[in-house]
Amino acid sequence: DSVTVVQDRPAESAESAEAGEAVRTTAASRTRVPEAGADGPVEFGLVADRYTVSEGFAALPLTLRRNGGVDDEATVAWRTSDGSATAGSDYAGFDWTVETFGPGEMNRSIYVPIISDSIAEPSEVFYVELRAGGAGEIAGVGRASVTILDDD
Repeated sequence: DSVTVVQDRPAESAESAEAGEAVRTTAASRTRVPEAGADGPVEFGLVADRYTVSEGFAALPLTLRRNGGVDDEATVAWRTSDGSATAGSDYAGFDWTVETFGPGEMNRSIYVPIISDSIAEPSEVFYVELRAGGAGEIAGVGRASVTILDDD
């Protein structure tokens, strides 16, 4: 699956980045996921494995999905990592940020700010990666690529 985010701008080249660092940072290096309950084990994943965004777009929304274990609170961690795009220059990098799903919550959005510049450059890529802990697991898409399209 793929998600494209665009703006009303002239044609532009693309930039990409790797998944792995989170938009929000925390000191947590591990996540706690509740044990599987009567409603099944906890599974997490991204809704798409590829995203495309214009450099002029403020922040890229990505949706995390949870299956099972919905009777309880559950957590998953995510981060961003560089590909040809560089954290701090092309996008805001994050390192293992914990997201908490409340009871009954199946989807949760995270946001990666995209940094615009006035330099003409080719498309660049970065990555977003998920990590579960405890009884939870990553099922489906656990790592997605993000291509940033240049707007200069």
